[in-house]
Amino acid sequence: MATGQTVVPPGGKELTKVAFAASIGTTIDWYDFLLSGVAAAVVYPAVFFNFGGPGAALALGIATWGLGFLARPVGAFLFGQWGDRRGRRSTLLLTLLTMGTGTVGISLCPSFAAIGGLAPALVIIFRLFQGVGMGGEWGGAATFISEHAGKSKWKTLWNSGMQAAVVIGFGLAIWVLATIADFTGGYSGAAFLAWGWRIAFWIGALIILMGGVVRYYTMESPLFSNLQKVGGVKKMPAAEAWRHYAWKMVRMGIAWCWVIMGFSFMWVPYVLPYLGAEGISAAAQYWGELACCGAMAVTAFLGAYIADKWVRRKVIMSFSAISSAIVAYPMFLMIQTGNDFLAVLGMVIFTGFMNLGYGCVSSLYAEQFPTEFRQSAAGQGYNLGALIDGSASTFFIPAVLLAFGLKNAWPYVLVVYLVAAIIASVFALSLTEPKKVKVLAPTTQRV
Repeated sequence: MATGQTVVPPGGKELTKVAFAASIGTTIDWYDFLLSGVAAAVVYPAVFFNFGGPGAALALGIATWGLGFLARPVGAFLFGQWGDRRGRRSTLLLTLLTMGTGTVGISLCPSFAAIGGLAPALVIIFRLFQGVGMGGEWGGAATFISEHAGKSKWKTLWNSGMQAAVVIGFGLAIWVLATIADFTGGYSGAAFLAWGWRIAFWIGALIILMGGVVRYYTMESPLFSNLQKVGGVKKMPAAEAWRHYAWKMVRMGIAWCWVIMGFSFMWVPYVLPYLGAEGISAAAQYWGELACCGAMAVTAFLGAYIADKWVRRKVIMSFSAISSAIVAYPMFLMIQTGNDFLAVLGMVIFTGFMNLGYGCVSSLYAEQFPTEFRQSAAGQGYNLGALIDGSASTFFIPAVLLAFGLKNAWPYVLVVYLVAAIIASVFALSLTEPKKVKVLAPTTQRV
């Protein structure tokens, strides 16, 4: 398929504003989305799934967490269709609204003790809302920044802010929930389980309004505006993307799955509760989680800088996948010593290597496609990785927990991650490296 004239939008102050608006909104969305990940281990089992034993309750809580990932491809399709027809800016506002609906809904759900089986059903429904909103968020934000940063020699670095926003949002979620727990008798305290945890979700809903205001006052993507002027908008871009780019989208989904499998399959739903089972103190768990978030944010920027300066983005991604696979097993051995310092050090090393290539993903993926299909194709391709992770988190981890128990399931979790990382490294190298953001012919851009 031929590609037409390359168009590069202006940079400067507007680019800074766009990158900030996209990244701050992504931080807020990920705060809400990943808050449910922490809650899946410490809240959901005690409040919504406390009708079986502790093992079954934890398994159901993690399965509910995983369902949000299964819903993300749906969000990528729906919001990709909207973004490629109506604009990137409005999509970013709608994804915040959808995420907010899910977050407020979970915060207001009565407990199982109050309404029985309706409680877990409602939590699942609102978790799916979060998944749909997050599925649209990434493609919209990545496209928005990429189409403004096409002229910059630091385009990967500009995009890496929204990648770092993922772990910044998670760090905020950990800090807010832990602070509330300190004031309400701890994670197992009656006050925390009755109403304390809900405050963290209400905070997430309130800051979504702030993110909406920031995004409202940004300008539309100049590439999309030009596309509208010449009548180049497609009727069904999300569906047409599959006709034109199906294999590329599948490769993209697999190529980054080491990150989401490391973060949202192994680390968040499994390693965090596993730390307690191995005798790691609550303080070390808390500070270790925050240290990991800091390490991941730093390495996301570092990987993007290296990619813009010296090495191709797909090489950084492949190196990140392989290096994290190499240090994953030592991380478990360090946790099993029961030593707080070694456990935290092992997690920081693993998450740092794991996230090194993540800073390159958004710019590389958005540039794979022309303007007509960019948000639909990039978002759907990316969220195929979430589908892979969601399937594993929803079905595999609960199964091994029930079969082997929390303390003995780690070899099986580790093997799945190692396989995912090796496969991802190969697929990452198979991606092309576009040098500029392009527009599909026969569209003629009037700039």
